[in-house]
Amino acid sequence: MVSMKDVAQEAGVSIGTVSGVLNGKKTIKPQNYQRVMDAVKKLDYRPNMLARSLRTNITGSIGLIIPDITNPYYPELARGVEDVARKAGVTLFLCNSDRDVEKELGYAQALVQKQVDGIIIAKPHISLEQLQALGRTCKIVLVDGTEEQLREFDLVNVDNKTGAASAIDLLLSYGHRDIAFIGGIIDSESMQYRLDAYRAVLAEQGIPYRPEWVRECDYSWSSGREAAIEILSAPGLRPTAFFVGNDIMALGVIRGIHDCGLRVPEDISVCGFDDIAMAELAVPALTTVRQPKYEIGRQSARLLLQKIHGEDGGITHKILDTEIVFRGSVACAPSAAAATR
Repeated sequence: MVSMKDVAQEAGVSIGTVSGVLNGKKTIKPQNYQRVMDAVKKLDYRPNMLARSLRTNITGSIGLIIPDITNPYYPELARGVEDVARKAGVTLFLCNSDRDVEKELGYAQALVQKQVDGIIIAKPHISLEQLQALGRTCKIVLVDGTEEQLREFDLVNVDNKTGAASAIDLLLSYGHRDIAFIGGIIDSESMQYRLDAYRAVLAEQGIPYRPEWVRECDYSWSSGREAAIEILSAPGLRPTAFFVGNDIMALGVIRGIHDCGLRVPEDISVCGFDDIAMAELAVPALTTVRQPKYEIGRQSARLLLQKIHGEDGGITHKILDTEIVFRGSVACAPSAAAATR
């Protein structure tokens, strides 16, 4: 059986250096790190995790709880977490809560029973008290947490207000003033931020807020389609553009618009939020607000590992930027297009 001593001899470094590399210490010289990793690969060295956990009280495993594995946003985030964990020699347990509070809590408690060193929870639904109880047993990092949770826990998120405001500004720049909003569950803080930005930008431009053009959906394709049909089938003025809180719902909105006998973007423009892979494959391709999904996963995993190894100082919040990705689903508002002819 290959030992740490064998790895040290192969790499031409001390056993302490090998230990430092395998335990994720940041003080290792890059050349020594690479020599150790090459030796580990060549010798197929597998650390004795039980012995390590008894010695360091670190088991070398973490958990990731996501709310919906069928939403393409979350696998990209999970890949970022996995790549960082794998490079650090850490095992990752992936759990899907289906946005169910009891299921989320059950998975969190199961991970604690497995003695994971830390848990990343994306869009947590469990209570602050339950999070506090988990935090007394292992390290916790949140993705897309609430204001209440921010005061006590480390978090990685994007600037939702700025991202949403940039989407409304884009639609305004194309002459749209009649803009509907279709969001996910509004008790989600990120979705509330997007709705707040929508209302704020309209107010700044002197455009009245129309509650009948606002729908709260369940993040699914079908709910986006149904919401679009409801709004477009109502009597009176209809919107010339939709800003949609995620890309899955936005794709449903595009289908709903077509089902109403209208065209995208000639009659109605659509802008989403996330930039999932399917956004580029839609017809027309979806204009959207890009979230750095993979980087969110990377940053949350790196932050969690820093917490586990005691390399942090206090609560950390990392807010990442978004950017508009312009594609074919946005064009000039019909009245604005007619004015330019």
